[in-house]
Amino acid sequence: MSKRLLIIQPSHYLSKENHTLLKTGMKPLVPLTLPYLAALTPEGWDVTLVDEQIQDVDVYSKPRPDVVAITTWTIHSIRAYDIADEFRRQGVPVIMGGPHVWFDPQEAARHCDAIGIGEGEPIWARMLEDAVNGRLQKVYHAPQMPNLAGLPLPRWDMLDLRKYGPFKTYSLMSSRGCPMQCDFCSERLYLGGGYRVRPTAR
Repeated sequence: MSKRLLIIQPSHYLSKENHTLLKTGMKPLVPLTLPYLAALTPEGWDVTLVDEQIQDVDVYSKPRPDVVAITTWTIHSIRAYDIADEFRRQGVPVIMGGPHVWFDPQEAARHCDAIGIGEGEPIWARMLEDAVNGRLQKVYHAPQMPNLAGLPLPRWDMLDLRKYGPFKTYSLMSSRGCPMQCDFCSERLYLGGGYRVRPTAR
């Protein structure tokens, strides 16, 4: 029997006081993280992707997911924590990663069962298996990968592409990091710094 995995990219609050979220019926930019995490997921998982800007997160859906994974930037973090807290109240294990988790892991760790710090490829499958087997560690540190060869293609087929308009923009990952070292920019520190490129053929 397949294990159920819900991967969420939260929206953000326009007003936290009345829980008004940024919602749009359609947007031109097709997300990269959601279908990429789906591509990294091992066989045997029934994966559902939710882009909250164009979909609703149903925290009370049945059957409940076996694991909820949330990716968050800082702008989405407050909403991400609210979603995580509600799933955890129902006994669903929640794992979290993304740029905000990298920069503020202690804050993120208070709202989920486990956080992933660093690149997802070395730790994603292990976090999922640990979650369903009740042996999650609080923190998973991923080593920086020496190169970006052999990465899978995102599972764009798992998104409802009708929600992204007639003229879609797809993000492609050609590199990680930045060759510049600007003092004001966080990218020089994110994922351990350094600059790596994918093979041109990929």
